[in-house]
Amino acid sequence: MRRMSLPRDGQDLATACVLCSKACGLRVDVADGRIVKVRPDPGSPHSRGYICNKGYTIGSYIEHDQRLTAPLRRSPSGELEPVSWEQALLEIATRLNALREAHGPDAVGVVGLGGQASHLDAMPGVGLLSGLGSRYWFHTLGQEKTQHFLVDQWMFGALPDRILHADVAPAEVVVLIGTNPKLSNGGVDPDAMRAALARGSAQHIIVIDPRRTRTAERADQHLAVRPGGDLWLLAGLLLCILENGWQDQAFLDARAAGLEDLRSALAGQSVDALARRAGVEPAALREAAERYATAERACIQYELGAEHAPGSTLLSWLLHLLPVVTGNLEQPGGHHFRLAVVPTVGTLPEAQPRARVSGVEAIAALCPRGLLSPALLPEEVEAGHMRAVIVEGTNPLNSYPDTTRMRATFERLDLVVVIDPVLSETAQAADYVLPVPVAYETWEATSFPSTFPEVVTQLRPPVVPAPDGVLPVQEIFLRLAQGMRLFSPPPWPLRRLSRWADRPWGRHLLTGLALALAPLVGRGGEPEHRATYWLLETLGPRMPSIALVVAWLYVLVNAVERPAAVLRTLGPRFRLRGPFGRAEALWRRMLQHPEGVEIARVDPETHLDDTLRLPRIQLYPEPLRAAFEQALTASPQVDPAWPFILSAGLRTRWTANTLHRDPRWRKGKGPHGALSMNPQDADELGITEDGHARVETPRGAVVLPVRRDPRLQQGHISTPNGFGLKTAQGVDGVNINLLTDADHRDPFTGVPHHKHIRCRVSAAEVPPAAQG
Repeated sequence: MRRMSLPRDGQDLATACVLCSKACGLRVDVADGRIVKVRPDPGSPHSRGYICNKGYTIGSYIEHDQRLTAPLRRSPSGELEPVSWEQALLEIATRLNALREAHGPDAVGVVGLGGQASHLDAMPGVGLLSGLGSRYWFHTLGQEKTQHFLVDQWMFGALPDRILHADVAPAEVVVLIGTNPKLSNGGVDPDAMRAALARGSAQHIIVIDPRRTRTAERADQHLAVRPGGDLWLLAGLLLCILENGWQDQAFLDARAAGLEDLRSALAGQSVDALARRAGVEPAALREAAERYATAERACIQYELGAEHAPGSTLLSWLLHLLPVVTGNLEQPGGHHFRLAVVPTVGTLPEAQPRARVSGVEAIAALCPRGLLSPALLPEEVEAGHMRAVIVEGTNPLNSYPDTTRMRATFERLDLVVVIDPVLSETAQAADYVLPVPVAYETWEATSFPSTFPEVVTQLRPPVVPAPDGVLPVQEIFLRLAQGMRLFSPPPWPLRRLSRWADRPWGRHLLTGLALALAPLVGRGGEPEHRATYWLLETLGPRMPSIALVVAWLYVLVNAVERPAAVLRTLGPRFRLRGPFGRAEALWRRMLQHPEGVEIARVDPETHLDDTLRLPRIQLYPEPLRAAFEQALTASPQVDPAWPFILSAGLRTRWTANTLHRDPRWRKGKGPHGALSMNPQDADELGITEDGHARVETPRGAVVLPVRRDPRLQQGHISTPNGFGLKTAQGVDGVNINLLTDADHRDPFTGVPHHKHIRCRVSAAEVPPAAQG
């Protein structure tokens, strides 16, 4: 493959922060191959000059003692030792083929793909999965957000290339649940949120959160819901709206079905009783319902606090139902379906594959191939269904639930291959580790839905050189597929055409022919994935980076699948151009605007019709009815053996999942991985100001330093995730997933209930040296 030579010095280079999914735009200065200065990019089309404190620390993400520069293989003595790329890939391909031959295609699973703000690995990764013929794709979205895509399919028949999102800026009333944007962007338009939270703002802010967060302190109303009481609160809001006739009846009559069934399900419930079960005053709930429902423009923004709560699929449905009932769907200041950068190609299968143990169905989220929750992974291995995994872009032995069980799961596997820039906890347990560049050392792109009505992406060139000895992930996938013979070789016309592929017309001919031939000839995987691998092999060597093959396919798919939206961006002079002419124009726009650029634009007037693929919006989808009606009759439960509720995964200014490997990136007064606890609880347990607590769940116990926090309710504790890393400086804090349980999860999706973990707490001495 062609290798780029990169200048070691540069000024004002456009890139993005890759420490969370928001991918805020950055400008950096580089000297001698190192980032020496970072600042926000006012030209970024989605973050517009905003970054949080973490964005300034990307230099520490790139440079640390655990970067890898050569493949590693587990030796007979149990140590990881360097091995050549040729030997590593040959051995991996041979072992994977032997496992597939002995145990079938499901013997090999793929874990990860598509990281925080780096998504050019996903298309070839899903293609590899297609070639393997395996049902097993476990992805981080499956422990956070797949319930939203499932609900959108149930209610609207929506394709997986879009997600419903709040339109904060024009809203009169903004409801925030499970998010703290005063501290973190959290998916909210940063300019709009700063304006909304400013003193004297005309917007009315309602915060639903057990904790009195910094955002709640600035809000007009704070509903301090009982931990785990979100479903009753949202059901109470819905019931109050319907009882008072605040719904948009004209919209519901014209576009929706199931209202009477929904009313019947709520019959026998009272707003006051639901409010009390939720732990809030009935009058406060009624006030919030009236404010929200009677506003001309109102929206609800939600994040992990709601997504990791019990009943997360039911919560997602209620959060999507309220905008529909109040007429705030596809309205300014309400909610819009934001489009992802990559459109859904073809038709969705009638049924996605199911996990073999639990029967949980894979969910199409951002792409047609369904993915599974990581919480389902251990039981599939324990049952003998899966014998090997390829892990890329994730760190399961710290980031996935139930670390103790997850470690045992990985030890049971016959083969673990980890593709990673660093020696992560999962890499340390692997049979083979294949090093790749970090996102600042290679071409990368962001494809998450981030704006409306425009579809924006940021194709980012490398800003610092990659270490010698690493390979782009796309090349690794290609060479593995070649070694395993997953796809037939490219037909001879493609090989012949490739000599002209460095010219636009040659690239167009080569791509068009590959896409045309794939359904007709060759073997291995679905035709679109076979064509992708043919192009990685033939077009990849003719481009500055093999990663750009994927970016080129991104824009081509937009030109083919979203012609009207692309024409709104390019203008009427492209009306007579074909898909390749439009794709070339988009390609040039992306290359000329590394800060990010619009590549398509929806029509807000027709967007609901374009999204709705059912005859009418289903207000009360059949699959969730029994679960909702059961939840309505439930009451708050208290277990004297486990009297505290732990909210695991608190976001702070100094947490970044497991991406930062050197703890010295953190500033300010620690301890950063502390357990937050109400002072009265601490006093009753005899825990002093600088004391420690032992937190125990049915899955394990850890000792944490305590931070006394009066914003928390009694009986409610919280702590951040992303600690317990085994770094060159030692173990950094405590891995909170030692306390979580992979079986404590949503029945529809497998999304874990990290924000509602029953536990007990006691005073403790200074902890042992390592609890990772």
